[in-house]
Amino acid sequence: MEIINHLSFDLNHRGVSQRIHATQHDANLRVVYCKILSNGADLRNIALFTPALAYKKPDGTSGLYDTLPNGDSAINIDGAASTIEVTLAEQVFTKPGLVKAAVVLRDDSLNQISTFPFDIWVEPNPSASGIVSNNYYNYQTLADINEAIQGIIDGTFSIATDSTLTAVQLPANAKATGDAIDALILDLSAIDDSTAIVAEVTGNAITLNDASNRPLRGLTLYGKTTQNGTPTPDAPVEMVDVGASSSVTIAVSGKNIFPYEKWKLNRGAYHASAVWQNGGVVLTRTTDAAGFTSYDDYATGEFPLVPVTPGKAYTFSWKHSGGGGKFHVFVINKAGEIAVRAALDADNGLYTYTALDTDAKILWRVDVNAGEEPAVYEDIQLEVGEEVTAFEASAAQYLDLPAEDGLPGLPVTSGGNYADESGQQWIGDEVDLSHDVPVKRIAELVLTGTEQWFGNTASYAGWVAAQIAVDAMAATPVMCTHYVGIAGGVPKAGQVSISNAGSVIIKDAAIGADKAALTAYIAAQYAAGTPVKVRYVLAEPVETPMEDATMAAYATLHTNKPNTTILNDAGACMKVAYVADTKAYIDNKFAALTAAIMNT
Repeated sequence: MEIINHLSFDLNHRGVSQRIHATQHDANLRVVYCKILSNGADLRNIALFTPALAYKKPDGTSGLYDTLPNGDSAINIDGAASTIEVTLAEQVFTKPGLVKAAVVLRDDSLNQISTFPFDIWVEPNPSASGIVSNNYYNYQTLADINEAIQGIIDGTFSIATDSTLTAVQLPANAKATGDAIDALILDLSAIDDSTAIVAEVTGNAITLNDASNRPLRGLTLYGKTTQNGTPTPDAPVEMVDVGASSSVTIAVSGKNIFPYEKWKLNRGAYHASAVWQNGGVVLTRTTDAAGFTSYDDYATGEFPLVPVTPGKAYTFSWKHSGGGGKFHVFVINKAGEIAVRAALDADNGLYTYTALDTDAKILWRVDVNAGEEPAVYEDIQLEVGEEVTAFEASAAQYLDLPAEDGLPGLPVTSGGNYADESGQQWIGDEVDLSHDVPVKRIAELVLTGTEQWFGNTASYAGWVAAQIAVDAMAATPVMCTHYVGIAGGVPKAGQVSISNAGSVIIKDAAIGADKAALTAYIAAQYAAGTPVKVRYVLAEPVETPMEDATMAAYATLHTNKPNTTILNDAGACMKVAYVADTKAYIDNKFAALTAAIMNT
């Protein structure tokens, strides 16, 4: 027996959401006939599309399928009637309440064409028992799932698999899929690039929840140069590079990013003795004054601070089980000054802060009041985001990358070698640790006033050019300390560019084509210690080998299962390749796909 429902969808007129009614555990009895129209007429060539059904139940479990658990097709297409017949699987009805569902249409290239949402109201069944509500995914191959996800959402991952993985037909749910793939792998210690799911993610602060306990498969840092203001000849603005302090420290940890081991090795206390234990500290006063853990050498760079990324939230959590005092949070800005100081009641156990553009690092201090018993703070955790999760002991690994001249990079509208989290493209230096290759793309020209300038002819009236052999790419983007850089062409007042012939062209409104005046100005700036600096993109990048010690340190970095956080203290954009935990990775992919479909 079949219970049949008829729905009608129009590609061009969405209308009111439609609803069908069912009873809990109506297993494989419900069939939905979906009539597909276009402007009121039958949709032609519907048989060319590949449909599937997506759903999400009230308990949050979800699914995407075109095949039933017994192997029968759940989707049948009647091209002549422009109808898609969908058999609703058992798992759709396991939870009473409102189920959000959608028929997903894709073309033969797996591009999503449209989704047709509808509601299913599931009435409770008093006799229902024995069937657990789970996710149900049975949708072609693992490769198809990833292509569907990438086609629906703007994903941050890419996947590298071989035929061993893509040949696996997905069973009834994500856990079974993971078990099947793990059965092929057998021994995680034997994973290599031919069988592993290797995922990539990009960002300034990277958090993973599907990682395995495996060495990193790739780590690249990208350069970026910024200016705090618009430069003018009278008010130059310095160019600040990622890694301007001559090195970049990368930290790879679990979800708890507080550097506890470094802290307890390097921190003492004032007017108190400190015993570091249980992910925290016990403070006992040694004088009549209040005591606290030391924190006041943060400006030296030796203090084990945690770098923050502007716009991201960071949450401290802790347990306080004795004594009085406060839990203090300090945010250090890019100038090395305390920008925020929050003195919190020790019993609060929670503090969330969202970093500003001017912020650089975050730290904490705890204290014990005068005349009180020892203060006990345990399970101190700092994690990215606003959610507090169960305590996890800190297990940070560190890599110090030499960056003697920093890692510069110039913004471009297209053709960059990377894009940051805002979507802005950059051409920048990069350090690719997986290939042992630092790549230099940006060069700097320091003007001294000794260059050969010309510009006193009618055809060049209003600007001055230097005959300098600059090996720059055509229409190179430019950044300068004293003038606004433009990409190619003749500059306007207050601008500088580099011609395709490699000449530096400056237009100073106060100087015009007076090359003697410009030469004198540039020489004076150089003598004053504020030389005119011009950044540009090299015609060809320059590669140099990485130091052996750095590569040896990189080889020790590994992700932590399942939570891994990767930060750097320069705010540099990173690209990380890692071996994903099979089941967690697939579960996350399914959840993202379902959420994207239901929100389309």
